[in-house]
Amino acid sequence: MSTDKGEPHLDRDAAGESDLPKNWKEALAALVLSRVEMIRIEAKAASAGAVGRITLLIVGLFGFLSAWVLALAASIGAIAAATSWEWYHVAFASAGAHFLIGAILLFILKSWKKETFPVTRAEFEKDREWLNRLKNQ
Repeated sequence: MSTDKGEPHLDRDAAGESDLPKNWKEALAALVLSRVEMIRIEAKAASAGAVGRITLLIVGLFGFLSAWVLALAASIGAIAAATSWEWYHVAFASAGAHFLIGAILLFILKSWKKETFPVTRAEFEKDREWLNRLKNQ
């Protein structure tokens, strides 16, 4: 068999050569392709079953939200009836309490960080160190 350039085609393993790249361009291309494949595998794993979980989450949150709104309206009416406060004063106090609780929860959420794609990040860090060593040589 021959290649387009008229050179004989030899199987690398049959010729006793390894599968190592011939030059830095091939090595870099192989590195980039391996990283892209790793990202694809981790993204696929992260998204597996996500649609079903998101659907259940939305339906569950809608149920909780509906129950919360009805319980809140009933509580405002009950507190207004049991005290001498007008219902809208109770509603404003309830809104303020909910705003404060929501702000605290959002602050906690903002400070809570979960690392995504840990394997890919570790490999990119190794690649960065390797490239820095090559550059400094």
